[in-house]
Amino acid sequence: MAATDSPLKRLVTTFINDFAEWLLKSEVAFVTPQNIELHAHSISGAAHRHPDAFT
Repeated sequence: MAATDSPLKRLVTTFINDFAEWLLKSEVAFVTPQNIELHAHSISGAAHRHPDAFT
């Protein structure tokens, strides 16, 4: 993922309003970027949960 990390960040930040509207499927008035880091443990743990765990 490291090789695609920077281009993806650049794409999302360049088109931040368009990305937010696409993601939310509605118009947005204001978007601000937040710099967060997802830890590998959290991401890999979610992939192993049962699909009904989130309902």
